[in-house]
Amino acid sequence: MILMLFSLVFFSLSMLTALFTNKKIWLFSMVAASFLGIAAATKILINPINNTINIPWHIPLGNFSIEIDALSAIFILLICLFAPLYAIYGQSYLNHSDKKQLTIFYPLLIISMLFVVMAKNGFLFLLSWEIMSIAGYFLITFEDDEHSLKSGFIYLVATNIGMLFLLPFFLLLGNNNLDFQCLSGNSLIFLLGFIGFSTKAGVFPFHGWLPKAHPVAPSHVSALLSGVMIKMGIYGILRMIILLNEPQIIWGYICIVLGVFSALIGIFSALSQKELKTILAYSSIENIGIILLAIGLTIIGKSKDLPILTILALTATIFHIINHALFKGLLFLGAGAISKATQIKNINLLGGLHKKLPLLSGLFLIGVMSMTAMPLFNGFIGEFFLLLASLKGLLLGDFFAIIPLLSLCFIAALCFMLFSSVYSIIFLGEERSSFKLSKIPSPMLRIMGIIALLCTLFGTLPFVLFPIIKKAVFLFLPNVDIATLQESKTTLYKLSISFSIFFLVLMTLLLIRHQILKNRKIVITSTWGCGYDKITAKMQYNFSSFVQPIAFLFQKFFFHFSNHNLKDLFPKEENFLITPFDFLTKYFYKPLMEKLLLISEKTKKIQHGRTQFYIFYIFLTLVFLLLWKGQ
Repeated sequence: MILMLFSLVFFSLSMLTALFTNKKIWLFSMVAASFLGIAAATKILINPINNTINIPWHIPLGNFSIEIDALSAIFILLICLFAPLYAIYGQSYLNHSDKKQLTIFYPLLIISMLFVVMAKNGFLFLLSWEIMSIAGYFLITFEDDEHSLKSGFIYLVATNIGMLFLLPFFLLLGNNNLDFQCLSGNSLIFLLGFIGFSTKAGVFPFHGWLPKAHPVAPSHVSALLSGVMIKMGIYGILRMIILLNEPQIIWGYICIVLGVFSALIGIFSALSQKELKTILAYSSIENIGIILLAIGLTIIGKSKDLPILTILALTATIFHIINHALFKGLLFLGAGAISKATQIKNINLLGGLHKKLPLLSGLFLIGVMSMTAMPLFNGFIGEFFLLLASLKGLLLGDFFAIIPLLSLCFIAALCFMLFSSVYSIIFLGEERSSFKLSKIPSPMLRIMGIIALLCTLFGTLPFVLFPIIKKAVFLFLPNVDIATLQESKTTLYKLSISFSIFFLVLMTLLLIRHQILKNRKIVITSTWGCGYDKITAKMQYNFSSFVQPIAFLFQKFFFHFSNHNLKDLFPKEENFLITPFDFLTKYFYKPLMEKLLLISEKTKKIQHGRTQFYIFYIFLTLVFLLLWKGQ
């Protein structure tokens, strides 16, 4: 715990150095703090002693209490791993900007997230949660233009709605004390907490803020928000399950149903976008849905006392939390590099970048392969264990497990279609517009390379993460038999051996090919044009063309088509447009906001601007409270 305290001190120093010194000292403080945080979390995972600090304070409802257990340590590792990497990337991405808004609120966001995962008291948790939300707002509005300010406002509204549910959640959990060890709860309390945490995680139907807020932030901030910050909502749900101790099976069904809707809405909405960062933001909703499917099966397994189902589902949960942070961070950084090199956000205007930026193309491809759950890359492992857990649930008699099984297969197919299209449109084919290519700073590519290496490492050797999984399992199942863990351990071991052999064989074949071809003359010729003399950009598919068939099938729910039927042998120029259709916004949120505005217009009459009226309102409130307490 001493190491963790020093880490927090260095993160705090980085905020101060942002005001008075140059960026190198700020960056050094960030790196030093992160290393200390990683060391502290690793030490707790190895030997969980001296991991609690409990200090009395004068604030009501409990003590200043923090603790690092296995679940906290996993999230601390994520936070402290990405904090320095994104900070280094950001220095080059923003051309060493002197704007202090980012250098102050970036470490504040890191500190608040660390306190969220360490807090053992409801008041401290809510205080850290609110600071995290405020710091996120100032990072989202970094560009300070109309679009970012509007997106930041939507984000603030959403996060405060979540807080409205978290306040009664913590108040109802304890009696006169908000310390976590005093907690006990029922389905009402679970729903309050679930809604509050789901709002931060971007779970359907509380997801509307996420695709508006994340794309407007600088790319390395978007990576931190999408890969790490929204996971604080997932952390809250997992912590709640541990604290409530005896979950009811209906909670698992709720998680699974909302997980399916989140994943489907996220992936379908991404199919109709044109900007890469918006596509990635929507795909985060999809991946949060996948994590919720695994959490749902975890709850079902625990409520039915099926330890093997709980372990497999929890393994899928932890793996996908870690892996999504890695590949989504890599893809957001790739989006930033593409934008910096081309100054273009609409992917329909790009093309042919592989020939000009082969290193960026390779790194982005690793992110795409991980995102689409290809074997040898880390995204495969979490989804593989989710399929295993679903099959195990079916074999053990829970037929509800068929929902995550079938939905994951369908979602994975859509995800593959989406991101294979994205990569092809950006990096393959010919240029779809003329643009001047700028040089990408080498630190940006190095940071992407580190994350790509981790994606490959955890995909090829997933066994290295088993000690973390094991520690997390004992939190959820304190009395589990070690032998019950053997199935997960054996599966990870077999996957690691198989993937390692396959990887070595693949590398050997590529090396042999290189040796055979190295002395041959390379001949470059034009692509066969199917009989056309010259290929132009207009003859290529764009992103809308790729997704049109699937969009047409689901247009009543997710898409709006704007096109004209071509007529005659020589038709005039026509336009075809696919735009997203958010039925939840149209049929629920928009009517709700209109009703609230109408109520506000009528109730504002009580605001007379006269002091005596406000004193009278206070008097009525006091009378009500006295009568209420008198009962």
